[in-house]
Amino acid sequence: MKRLLALLMIAILVFGLVACGGTPAPTPAPEPSPDPTPEPAPPVEEATGLEADFHVDIVVIGAGGAGMAAALEARQGGAENILILEQMPMVGGNTLLATGRMSASPTRYQAEQHPDEDDNADVFFQDVMTGGGYLSIPELVRVMVDGSVEALDWLNDNFDTDIRDVGRGGGASNSRAHGAVGPGGSITPIGQTLAPALSQGVADADIPLWLNTEVSEILVDDDGAIAGVVAVRGGETLTIGATAVILASGGFGANQDMVAYWDPGLAGADTNNHVGATGTGILMAEAIGAGLIHMDQIQIHPTGSPTRTLFTEAMRGEGAILVNTSGERFVNELGTRDHVSSYILDQDGGFAWMVFGERVRSRIGGVEGHINAGLVTIADSPYELAVELGMDPDTFIAMLERYNEYGAQDLEPDFDRPLPFPVDGEQIYAVEVVPLVHYTMGGVTINVDAEVLNQNGNVIPGFFAAGEVVGGIHGNNRLGSNSMTNLIVFGRIAANNAVSFVQNTTGFTPLAANLA
Repeated sequence: MKRLLALLMIAILVFGLVACGGTPAPTPAPEPSPDPTPEPAPPVEEATGLEADFHVDIVVIGAGGAGMAAALEARQGGAENILILEQMPMVGGNTLLATGRMSASPTRYQAEQHPDEDDNADVFFQDVMTGGGYLSIPELVRVMVDGSVEALDWLNDNFDTDIRDVGRGGGASNSRAHGAVGPGGSITPIGQTLAPALSQGVADADIPLWLNTEVSEILVDDDGAIAGVVAVRGGETLTIGATAVILASGGFGANQDMVAYWDPGLAGADTNNHVGATGTGILMAEAIGAGLIHMDQIQIHPTGSPTRTLFTEAMRGEGAILVNTSGERFVNELGTRDHVSSYILDQDGGFAWMVFGERVRSRIGGVEGHINAGLVTIADSPYELAVELGMDPDTFIAMLERYNEYGAQDLEPDFDRPLPFPVDGEQIYAVEVVPLVHYTMGGVTINVDAEVLNQNGNVIPGFFAAGEVVGGIHGNNRLGSNSMTNLIVFGRIAANNAVSFVQNTTGFTPLAANLA
């Protein structure tokens, strides 16, 4: 029954709300190519029986972080006849809205900034498995953590990124979350660094990118191998032949019907996802026999705002604390997202105040945007802040004084929170936080080569996937900063194996004339 309902959802477009109050401006993208003109590719048609308008070696569905990374890696691997198809009028997807950092270990930045910590890929692996409730597929987690350092270096060495400020994310036993360094040394939301850098890389590499192009169907031949896609662009329906398809279309956090279907307890829940995160790629893959996994595992992020803005986990990593309406802390702020979210929802009113001092404001570049958007309450003293927020001042001040005593220690005893940086400075700040649907851990099944598997666990030839569209990596709870790692690691793996597949089947072909 679920499969039948899910297939019907392909036709449903659910318009969620874009994260507001600090949502970044659209990332520049290459100008769309001219409208296509038919260019038959006889060798492909003879091999597949597909009557295509034109043929490419590799189609990438989605121009988020995973899709752009895959296209760039494929180009570096020698493929020329590549086409990226993006349904939105801009690139970036949820990557553009990512406010946090990128996990990697062991890196030279960790050694320089946290010499007393002994982190490595094995510890990283164990954190992911523990944080995901041991539902994660160990082989996929191993690939992600083992490829994390190379992924980070690939970005910093090849693109305009400076991802090197190391902090700690929720659920992590060590500091391995690498932040993008912005003006003045502050930490910039990583999506605002990563998405523009990859977009510029796509433009510089002259990789054709079609915006406002919706893929409606993935095509297979009589043997079940990839044959191409059907896409709608400017009102025209096109059949595009392809030797390989890389699915990087993202999750379904903005599709309220799909979210409620897989987790009825989240019916009507708000999200910070971009409006294109509707899960159509997952459903198209299922329609050609792809297996799905962990579809009911949907993450809510603890520190969203009532206006659907996301307050990065890095704020808590740099010292922000969570306080209820009584003026008391109630949880380890650096616990896993599911744990912290559940405790917030248990508080009076189902919300909390995230309170922070000058350290967070100076370290986290996005805070100024939140202040300018009117989301931050600012006071000159803890007493004034408590009065402004309707808390008992004596309770709040006593809590804050007790917490600040632990600032020089590695662990505070009340909730076993690591890195309890003091909440102090000339002014004190607070934002109202509520949990929001943030990430969908479920998606298509893949193997360690990023090949999509069918419902029997067999490879669908020529079909690859990366990013949030893939399930099985994060278990029942994604740890903060692992999304960026996942999409770069598996985006590149998908590309490399798609390139090998093309070379071993049809061989590379020149760029289609209508894409040149």
